[in-house]
Amino acid sequence: MKYKNLKLQLKIERINQKYSNQVNKFQFNLKNSQMFFGTLNISLDYQIYILKEKQVRMQASKRKSTF
Repeated sequence: MKYKNLKLQLKIERINQKYSNQVNKFQFNLKNSQMFFGTLNISLDYQIYILKEKQVRMQASKRKSTF
């Protein structure tokens, strides 16, 4: 009887371990994807900022040439 209980206990522990590993992997992937998309957003904001700066410079140079 003890042997059966021990076997069952080991099975349950193995299943729990497998499940917790999957959850940890999922959380890790989620964090990585959030970090990745965060950097994407930052780079997009930066590109938009650069484009706006270029536009302002072009407008300023056009104004200078008209005078």
